[in-house]
Amino acid sequence: MKKRKTVILIFLTLILTIIAFLPSFENGFTNWDDNELVTSNTIIMDLSWHNIKTIFTTFYLSAYIPLTILSYSLEYHFFKLDPRAYHTTNIVLHLFNCLLVFWLIYKLSSNIYISFVTTILFAIHPLRVESVAWITGRKDVLYSFLFLGALLSYLYYRGKQVIKYYWLSLFLFILSVLAKGMAVTFPFVLLLCDYLFHRKFNKYLLLEKIPFFVIALVFGVIAILGERSFEDITTTSSFIFFDKVLIVSYGLLFYLTKIAVPVKLSCYYPYPEKIGGFLPPIFFFSFIIIVGLIIAVILTKKYTRKVIFGSLFFLIAILPYLQLIRAGQLIANRYIYIPSIGLFYMVGTGFFWLYTRKLRSVNVLKSVLGIIFIGIVGVLSFITFNQCRIWKDSMTLWNNVLDKYPNVPVAYNNRGTVYYDKGEYDKAVTEFTLALKYNPNYVRAYYNLGITYDAKGEYDRAIIELNKALMVNPKYAAAYNNRGLIYGRVGEYDKAIADLTKALKINPKYAEAYCNRGITYGRIEKYDRAIVDFTEALRNDHKYAEAYYNRAIAYFLIKEYEKAWQDVRKSEGLGYPVDPNFLELLIETSKGQHR
Repeated sequence: MKKRKTVILIFLTLILTIIAFLPSFENGFTNWDDNELVTSNTIIMDLSWHNIKTIFTTFYLSAYIPLTILSYSLEYHFFKLDPRAYHTTNIVLHLFNCLLVFWLIYKLSSNIYISFVTTILFAIHPLRVESVAWITGRKDVLYSFLFLGALLSYLYYRGKQVIKYYWLSLFLFILSVLAKGMAVTFPFVLLLCDYLFHRKFNKYLLLEKIPFFVIALVFGVIAILGERSFEDITTTSSFIFFDKVLIVSYGLLFYLTKIAVPVKLSCYYPYPEKIGGFLPPIFFFSFIIIVGLIIAVILTKKYTRKVIFGSLFFLIAILPYLQLIRAGQLIANRYIYIPSIGLFYMVGTGFFWLYTRKLRSVNVLKSVLGIIFIGIVGVLSFITFNQCRIWKDSMTLWNNVLDKYPNVPVAYNNRGTVYYDKGEYDKAVTEFTLALKYNPNYVRAYYNLGITYDAKGEYDRAIIELNKALMVNPKYAAAYNNRGLIYGRVGEYDKAIADLTKALKINPKYAEAYCNRGITYGRIEKYDRAIVDFTEALRNDHKYAEAYYNRAIAYFLIKEYEKAWQDVRKSEGLGYPVDPNFLELLIETSKGQHR
């Protein structure tokens, strides 16, 4: 009977989850990192040993996420850039995570009803949408799948003392941090589970955790190095330590509020602006409320460990995202994917406690609780369903942000790139200018203005904007690359080569900069040096069709026709539009040579 109920509850959870996320199957890619990680990421487009090595030795958007990138590469191998495949993978991973959450909570509580309440809230809550409906959210659903698997393996090791479960837990933990560095909290969660089960804290308990802490330390250092390597990351340098304490308090209260009342959700929440040198009053009130909640949680210790466990699970899992430790977004819905399990566990435990109270009106209470629970699930599912539609494309995503927060520079900038991609350059300029109105030091907006003016043929204005980008960030390789490209177009070849060389000093693996410098060398008839640069571009990206084509031209000009033919064929095979006049000339020249 118990197994039957378990199967029914799990089946119900999975069906409701699929319905709630149904619109995601029709969504496309967005320009909120999907372009950087998937659609414009040439590394994923060839599942070769060379590229796999590159994946495991490269940071992406400040993060070391090789397993996530490898998953994109596998999808591209079979489905190319069909967005439905990527969305389906995210949803399937989320469904597996729901199963693991159910299993985990059952191991912790030995109660299928607590497991069900916890899991259904985890599964269909609107705060899940960002991690599931966003293709870049793969990091969260993938690392969580491995994180939860590792945690379950540890619980089996703890219960059965079978060593294979220990090694499995360690292995899955390593995979989890390879999917996303935020899994480094795992060893602390293990200690928390020991606390819940009243396991005695001694040297043996700590010794078995040492491998986990060593791995966490290594990947923690890697995560810090990755953030330092990123040229466009938001910082919190304008806030003193006490400000950051207030910001952390506000963030914690924000998540608690959004879990209870998931309205005005956005993929981007703006940083607070100081008024007269102080943060807004809500940040001070948040600090007071959080301190009060901490005291209340501590007071529950004499009655139960469950509240402390759920609260610390939430706090430990979200710790790497808090602004005391790292720079980045102040708040993001995706940050709470794993941490929310601790909160929902407390809700599930509370519901079950109320449901089983022996009161006079017990049947009435059960009916009321049942109606409330069904109502909550229905409302959350409805909000999640509609929230998924917001991720349909870039324009709907950023329009939604600006409807709720009209002063967000990132939203204007990314909406501007939508117009740029459509060739609507005047609208793009308007959007990038608005982004700079709200953040005069927004380096990416200066850069985008520069390439937009370049596309319009206004080279002087383009150079001015790229100069501003480099004043804000003198190590912005892409700005040097594009300014060098413009200098090449207007015939200032020395300046072009100087800028492209600077870009390559900052990023020695910048294939596009090598190609552009090769083109510049070709224009001043230094064909041997051009060939060296094209070859270096292809060493870093061996599917760079434009580099093959331009090297073919260089080989042709130094009369190495066979090599020119080989490169032309390679560029054609990669879909590059070969100039028919050049092709005809190469054919005629080759015939003359063979005569």
